[in-house]
Amino acid sequence: MSEVKVVAPSDLNEGYEFDAKVDGKVIKVVVPEGGVKEGEEFMVPFAAIGSTGPREFKHSLCSCCETCPCPCLWAFCCYFDVIFLGQILQRMKLNFLGQPTSEQPTSEQPSGKRNTCTIFLLIWIVIFTIQGIAGATTSRIDDEGGADDGSIVYPPGYYIIVATNVLISTFLTVAATLARNHLRKKKNIEGICCKGDGCLDDCCCVYWCPLCTYIQMHRETAGNEKFDLTTQTGLRGNRMMVDENIV
Repeated sequence: MSEVKVVAPSDLNEGYEFDAKVDGKVIKVVVPEGGVKEGEEFMVPFAAIGSTGPREFKHSLCSCCETCPCPCLWAFCCYFDVIFLGQILQRMKLNFLGQPTSEQPTSEQPSGKRNTCTIFLLIWIVIFTIQGIAGATTSRIDDEGGADDGSIVYPPGYYIIVATNVLISTFLTVAATLARNHLRKKKNIEGICCKGDGCLDDCCCVYWCPLCTYIQMHRETAGNEKFDLTTQTGLRGNRMMVDENIV
């Protein structure tokens, strides 16, 4: 019986399952008795685990309401969705546009030199500040200050808020779409509504249900790790995505 050598992507408990690639095919790997440490090599019987084609996401798009991995995650995702997406992208070793980078992690910087989460945090602060100032100066003009025909006239602050909402929504849609597509290709995951490796399925999910999509991506990349809103990757100890690594 042939065997393949697998490098543990992180500290994993006995019996934990993750996907790996052998000759371009996705296989299911089960952590052996006693568990493994990050970087530890272990042999897996190839015939025992076999190979599979494209699989589905481990958690459905709508399961976020039923089995939320963290009691405060929904609230965090709703009010700080920009930061939450930044954590997921940094965990996946992607830049702020959802594209992979060549930067390598070090002992001082486990997530590499990437500052994806920091960029998203700054974007959130800038947007929050601009909209806060614009909102404070925006009020509905009364009849005396309105138009001659009695129509409602909005001050410039209103249009600033609308413009920033359009810009940030477009940016998040593009970044999340590219990141989800990268995740599906990397883990050989089939689309939900549109088959194939194209971005149409990812764009539909991100556009119509962004919060559910973010949580689905979080759960797919977090493995057994607990969510931590204080770290750059959203995982304790700034852990990176649980990933396959074959040598």
